Amino acid sequence: MQRYMDKTINVLVYDQHSANFVEAMQKINPVSRFNVYQVTQLDIPTILLLQTKIQSGEWLFIAGDRVPVTGDRTLDADFLARKHPLP
Repeated sequence: MQRYMDKTINVLVYDQHSANFVEAMQKINPVSRFNVYQVTQLDIPTILLLQTKIQSGEWLFIAGDRVPVTGDRTLDADFLARKHPLP
């Protein structure tokens, strides 16, 4: 985060605890320009909001380390000596 202080970073997650994560990030770095959006599906208003953010030069990330909400689009992979469902 220190490297790109002039960038606003937006992250899409499927996580009910995203508000807690944002609060923790703001305590660690109050000047952070880090936004987390908890989404289960993307609707038109959210897509238009994200498009505006990208067009204004903000970055958009999709947290890919989470199992999808439906849980049906994963593959089992060997990771840390065990099988884990990965998106």
